[in-house]
Amino acid sequence: MGFGYWFDPLGNVCKLIAEWRPRRCTTEKDYERSLVRYLQEKLEGKDVVPQYASGRVRGDIVVEGMILIEIKTKLDSTAKLQKLLGQIEVYESEWKKPVIVVICGENDPNLAKQLRDSAERRRPLLGDPWLRLVFKRVAQTSPLRSAAVTKN
Repeated sequence: MGFGYWFDPLGNVCKLIAEWRPRRCTTEKDYERSLVRYLQEKLEGKDVVPQYASGRVRGDIVVEGMILIEIKTKLDSTAKLQKLLGQIEVYESEWKKPVIVVICGENDPNLAKQLRDSAERRRPLLGDPWLRLVFKRVAQTSPLRSAAVTKN
C-alpha cells in the first residue's frame, strides 16, 4: 500500500473495507477487532488506532490520525439510527476529517435509506464527500454446517 495509499488514503481505506471479510463476528466489538487486525495487516507501517478518543470525538478506529471509522451492527431501530446521526454530527463539527461508517449485518432497508439520504445532504457541493458509508453483508453459515455444529 506504499505510494498508492498516500495518493488517495480515503479511497484506499474504503477499498480495503470493501475487501474485508469478517468471520465469526457477533458483536460490534468482534467486528472492530477483526477490522483493526485486517487494516494493520494491509496497511503495514501505518498507524491504525482502535478506540480513538479526543475531546467529544469517539471513534472505533482511526487510521494515520486522519480517517475515522465508526462500526455499527444491525441498523434495525430508529433509536440506533438517531444515535448514529448524532455521532455523525459530532464528527462533522469536531473531527473535520474524513469519516467512514461501516454498517455490518442485516439492516432495516428504510433506516439504511434514511442514513444514505442524510449522508447525501451532508455532501459538499464541490470536492469529495467527507462522509462515506460502507454496508457489509455478513456471510451466513450454511444450514448444514450450523446443524452439524449444534448437534450433540
